[in-house]
Amino acid sequence: MIYLAHPNAQKERGAALTADLRARGYDVINPFERPMQTRLNAVIASGEAFTEEHCRAIVEGDLAQVRKAGMVVAIINGVNQVGTLMEVFYASYILHKPVVVLYEMDYTGNGKYHPWIQYLTDIQHTWDDVIAALEVLK
Repeated sequence: MIYLAHPNAQKERGAALTADLRARGYDVINPFERPMQTRLNAVIASGEAFTEEHCRAIVEGDLAQVRKAGMVVAIINGVNQVGTLMEVFYASYILHKPVVVLYEMDYTGNGKYHPWIQYLTDIQHTWDDVIAALEVLK
């Protein structure tokens, strides 16, 4: 089972990637398919802050889903990445699960990645490369 870590700002893209993975036969956990997501979207749209209850539900729920998954695919593109990076760290360093990253930050091809991302993940630059990496991990 794959946990698809991606930022809230890219929910639609995450939904499309989830659909693609499912069409390829993978079981996928998309954190934005959580039962309370409609309520969370309303809070975001209102411009209000999340309550402590919201925060606890998001964090604990996402961590439980990462524990349930066998691996993580993460989109790293610099767009509001705090939660995604926390999930990457938790899965890789704490749980010792494989993490494949679709790395979309500026990349010059000279191997200069942030040391944390390079150390903790399998970095890929295209969705096709992510799929190929997943096939190796099956």
